[in-house]
Amino acid sequence: YADKLFIALIGGLIRCHFSGIIIGDVGSGKTIVATYAISVNFLGGSQSALMAPTEILAEQHYNNCIDIFEDIDIKIELLTGKMTKKEKESIYK
Repeated sequence: YADKLFIALIGGLIRCHFSGIIIGDVGSGKTIVATYAISVNFLGGSQSALMAPTEILAEQHYNNCIDIFEDIDIKIELLTGKMTKKEKESIYK
């Protein structure tokens, strides 16, 4: 599953602006595909958003991305619904 998605994803990222949702079973490789897409997007000079259905999962993805991209000068922020307006605005800048 993930290998076919990589090929389609890279094709989409190279051709034009890409927007998509990665859907799959638990353990099917969605997170690694998403982080790969983020890195390709970053190298192309674009920004990315990784969204999660719960704040707990968002925090897990945030921590994983911090670890994965620790050697790359990429700005990673966590934005959740429980944050204050002031906290959110500081991230937007």
